Amino acid sequence: MRRGKRGLAAIARRFAMYDTTGFTPSLKKSLFWVIAAVTFGQCCFTVTQGAVWTGYLLDVMKADDFQLGLIAAIPVFANCLQLVASGILERRRNRRFMFLFFGLVGRFFWIPIGLIPILLPAAAPIVKIACLIFCVAMVSGGNSFVNISFASLMADLVPMRIRGRYFTARQSISLISSVLSGLLAAWVVDRFGQDGYIFVFIFAGVMGMADIASFFFVDFPKMYSDDSPKKESFITMLLAVFRDKKFMGVVIFFTSWCFSASIANPFYNVYMLNNLGMSYTDITLMNQITASIMTVLFVSRWGRPIDEYGNKPVVKFAGLICCVFPLLWLIMSKSRLWMIVLMNALQGLFWPAVDIGQQNLYLSESPEKNRSMYLAVFFVVYNLVGVSLANALGGALLKGPFTAMEGLGFTIMGEAITRYQYLFLLAVVLRIFVVMGLSPLILESGAAPMKDMLRTIKSDASKKLRYGYYSIYVRRAKKQAEKQNK
Repeated sequence: MRRGKRGLAAIARRFAMYDTTGFTPSLKKSLFWVIAAVTFGQCCFTVTQGAVWTGYLLDVMKADDFQLGLIAAIPVFANCLQLVASGILERRRNRRFMFLFFGLVGRFFWIPIGLIPILLPAAAPIVKIACLIFCVAMVSGGNSFVNISFASLMADLVPMRIRGRYFTARQSISLISSVLSGLLAAWVVDRFGQDGYIFVFIFAGVMGMADIASFFFVDFPKMYSDDSPKKESFITMLLAVFRDKKFMGVVIFFTSWCFSASIANPFYNVYMLNNLGMSYTDITLMNQITASIMTVLFVSRWGRPIDEYGNKPVVKFAGLICCVFPLLWLIMSKSRLWMIVLMNALQGLFWPAVDIGQQNLYLSESPEKNRSMYLAVFFVVYNLVGVSLANALGGALLKGPFTAMEGLGFTIMGEAITRYQYLFLLAVVLRIFVVMGLSPLILESGAAPMKDMLRTIKSDASKKLRYGYYSIYVRRAKKQAEKQNK
């Protein structure tokens, strides 16, 4: 009986998402509820940031191009509130209240967003848009306080030794909910038309509030305090962040990495729709579903090398792979759509390693003192420069220089190179520059060189392969001996 129990315990340890040895019951409970919360939250984000949201703005709210741009800009500029939120958080140290209050209030406003057609059926379109903008501003403002509080909480709650495996487990579980909720939302809208949007956004609001409500069951650790009677000013805290070379190295590297991706990201769907003639269903299946399935299947594999070798070598290796596969866009055509599936499968396999390494590094390189200010600086710079500026520059290049270059009539494998493909090529060049040129800015203590990590992994894989062949050989020899004895 004891032997059986030991066997079951060994199996449980083998398939455990992360090691909880030595954890208190309170910590185990809190880590569980954080994963549950992110799973609910992912259902909300999938609905409110995908094609269903765009369809609601166009089909129901009848938003024009200017209004679409204004609505899209609100969350970006709301990120600047994170600096204000971090200043309040460091002075008042009421992280739990800020997170729960602003989170519940902010996420609630997705429900009135979905109910606008019912609450204001006869109102002028401009009135509906004004109400929508107000609600989006409330959601975005609430998220600014939630994001900075959540990042600060994760740094204090999740033990360093399991961060790689914990965050990969959390991501794989949340992605499953993302795929299911995305498919459900698309089916409801396709089945019920405009009435479907009402259900979808009420669902998003409920899931978003369930995300925040889950943290009622999380035991929030106390924030770091140096017990100094004199409170630092906002400017003093902000300048201290920019003087921290190790942390700013992380900010510069990942902002540049985001910039290299975001300069082309908004235009992949446009290229697939306009140049390849793909449908929304085709794009969803080949892009989102393919990448999500690969991430769910393999993201947990990154946790162990991150915990053993450090974040920097894993980020550099995965980043180098992510630099290569977009080159397939240069030879893309309607007869080679299978390459889109291949690219997204590779992206779903390697890109999460960069994202997890990014999260681990901005948490580990931010000190306990005034940590939320460090995180706020990261998020603000990352979103304003890495996302907004990159998107704007990509659009400007498409309208100007790359349109002129398209007129030159260059071809690859018999296919004319479009302005979009010039932009995709630029994104590849920028990614290579970031990985090879800026990775030395990451000064992670204890991280192994990428070459040493790959050499060790190759050696371990070779040993396992030889052991596997040896085991098969032994089993066959035993079977032959048994047959001969009979």
